[in-house]
Amino acid sequence: MCRTSEYDFELITPEYFTVFGIVINRQVLQDIADIQGVNLMNLLSQNQARLAINPSILAQSKQALSQLLVSSDLGLQSQLQQDVINTIAISLLGKQEAVPTAAPSYKHRLMVVDKVKQFIEANPHQAITISQLCEYTHVSRRTLQYSFESILGINPLRFLRLTRFNNVRRELKQPAQDKTISVIAANWGFWHPGQFTKDYTQLFGENPSQTLKRHQK
Repeated sequence: MCRTSEYDFELITPEYFTVFGIVINRQVLQDIADIQGVNLMNLLSQNQARLAINPSILAQSKQALSQLLVSSDLGLQSQLQQDVINTIAISLLGKQEAVPTAAPSYKHRLMVVDKVKQFIEANPHQAITISQLCEYTHVSRRTLQYSFESILGINPLRFLRLTRFNNVRRELKQPAQDKTISVIAANWGFWHPGQFTKDYTQLFGENPSQTLKRHQK
């Protein structure tokens, strides 16, 4: 369900029914959509109160929101929380249409990837988001993804995920740090402890506890 601030609404639900509401500034949302090259639905019409959403996108959005709510007490960085919400909103409200565009040159794609790498290296303690990268490189989300897939063979989300795993590992190796593994993981966007431990172990050949223990004084 989606409603702009111009219209009142009345919602009747069964007993013991839980409703979650998210309020987002329309101009902020439009700015993000412009950066990512996404066309938003027309939300000014009274007929747009109930939206038809792709079931797969809806399921992914529900899962992401659930993880965000569960992790709210783990100290997750507010910037990352906001980006998750914005990303969910864009995925739900974006028109599902293909916009034909000319493919960027190899030189341009390489430049985009290099700029992203430089930005990440210059901000090692920051939870970087896709929206930031689009704004920094002045390209759409579609161009960003195409650049990474054609140059590195992985999409930018996967690249950021691997970067965040390395950021977690770097923190775990600091002898003086006193945060728990779950808090460190959540701060870098890993909200499901079991899945995080499994993926971390698969990537580095040891679980997070072993990394932490080896570097404790």
